[in-house]
Amino acid sequence: MVPGEPIFVPHPPTDGEEELGEDAGVLLTVALDASKGTSALVVIDAETMLELARAEMTIPFPFGFHGTFTTA
Repeated sequence: MVPGEPIFVPHPPTDGEEELGEDAGVLLTVALDASKGTSALVVIDAETMLELARAEMTIPFPFGFHGTFTTA
């Protein structure tokens, strides 16, 4: 799998919660599996860099979210 440009999504603050560190949140990235011709949206914990979730796609998806626009 080859990852694309990651996007940082910060953890939303909640009442009564201690102050969160600057890495509190997740990274979202689209990864391409060239051998299968498919992609996946991968969610990574920004503090530990461990994969939290993966949404497999049945098609290859263009790398990254940057500059992606649609009319639908």
